[in-house]
Amino acid sequence: MAVPVGADLWLDKGRYGAFLGCNRMGGIYEKQGKNLRLRPGIKTMMACPALSLENRYQTMLKKVRSYRLEAGGRRLLLLGGGGSVLLIFARGRR
Repeated sequence: MAVPVGADLWLDKGRYGAFLGCNRMGGIYEKQGKNLRLRPGIKTMMACPALSLENRYQTMLKKVRSYRLEAGGRRLLLLGGGGSVLLIFARGRR
């Protein structure tokens, strides 16, 4: 699932944060080599027009088991068990 333009995922010092257009979510992550686990924590609960998309996104984050970088580090693929691609993030300009 490619995430919509404007969606963000931050990973910093054992914590992550995510935004998908309306609500924000965050928690802690564990990384060992290419293995990655995102543990759910907090989520805002605003009424959003694309709430079903946000719920799918949150479900996918819970299933992440590893990651892969492509395109010289400009694309982040979050992978589930068995290496299936769950989410794709592209680095934007900031």
